[in-house]
Amino acid sequence: MTDNVKLKLNEGALQKIVKQEMTKVGKELQSAADDIWRRYAGQPVPTVRAAIKRHPAFRDGPLNDKDLNAMAETIASGTRIEFRVR
Repeated sequence: MTDNVKLKLNEGALQKIVKQEMTKVGKELQSAADDIWRRYAGQPVPTVRAAIKRHPAFRDGPLNDKDLNAMAETIASGTRIEFRVR
C-alpha cells in the first residue's frame, strides 16, 4: 500500500515558480518569433503562417487560429512580434 504525502506550499513560493516558468516560456517564444521574423519578414502571409506552424516552439499549438493569423500578418508586413509575460 502506498502512503500519500501531503505538502503545504507557500503561496508566494508557488507564484515565484510559476512566474519563472512563464518567463522561460516567454523567452523561448520570443526567440522563435525572432527566428521566423528574420527568415520570413516581408513574405506572403500563407508562407509565414506555414513557417510558424512548422517551428518547434509553435508546432504544439500554443497559438489559436486568430493569434496565428495575426502573427503571420504582422511578420509578413515586416513588423517584429514582441512577447511580454505578465
